[in-house]
Amino acid sequence: MTAGKREVTHERRIKRSCNGTPETPAIETPEAKTFTQAEVDKILTDRIARANRKLEKFADYDDVKTKASEYEKLLEEKRLAELSKKGRLEEIAKKRRRKALLIAGARKHARKREGGEDPQRI
Repeated sequence: MTAGKREVTHERRIKRSCNGTPETPAIETPEAKTFTQAEVDKILTDRIARANRKLEKFADYDDVKTKASEYEKLLEEKRLAELSKKGRLEEIAKKRRRKALLIAGARKHARKREGGEDPQRI
């Protein structure tokens, strides 16, 4: 027998009864729960309170976001100031090196002119 035939015979059994009237299977239907207005009010109040508590967690989000962006701006300004300070120090160091090289070159040139120590002469 296939599943389709089983269903048909089962339906026929339900439809037929001993006295000729169709039988209806006893299906338990759960009773619908009824609420009083006070219970509905309490349920809604509790639900609204839970929703408000969730929202309170994020109430200061804009303030935190603003403070974070201000902090990032300050860090960037500080970084740029450090870079400019570092750049100034590097520029001063370059100038000192150039000056030292010029002085060293001038001394070497002066020694050659005076006939001082020349490594090729020795």
